[in-house]
Amino acid sequence: MGNEDVGKKHDDQISKQKETLAKAQLVVKRPERVNKSSTAPPPDAAPPKFVTYPEFEPVINSKATFLSLQRLLLVVYLSSGTAATIYAISKVLFFRKLFTYLRTAIPSTPIA
Repeated sequence: MGNEDVGKKHDDQISKQKETLAKAQLVVKRPERVNKSSTAPPPDAAPPKFVTYPEFEPVINSKATFLSLQRLLLVVYLSSGTAATIYAISKVLFFRKLFTYLRTAIPSTPIA
């Protein structure tokens, strides 16, 4: 009895796999080639219109200037931020070197 149940489960699994494979082959199957000369559209038929959502359309600015006030302010803002960061880092590094030098130069024993 136990072997029959195992065999039946195995057959069920095989049949399910075959059904799944048949469905997958229908999805993956390439379309058949159609002779274009026999199925030519009528000459007055217009090609289908490409439809898209209006919020995804690219915005085209007719006055595309290379240098605008917004771009100029952005460049000044980023440049000043970069310069301030470099200046602050150089000061911190300089003071660390200075304090290390002073600590080693001054004797640690108190003067009596």
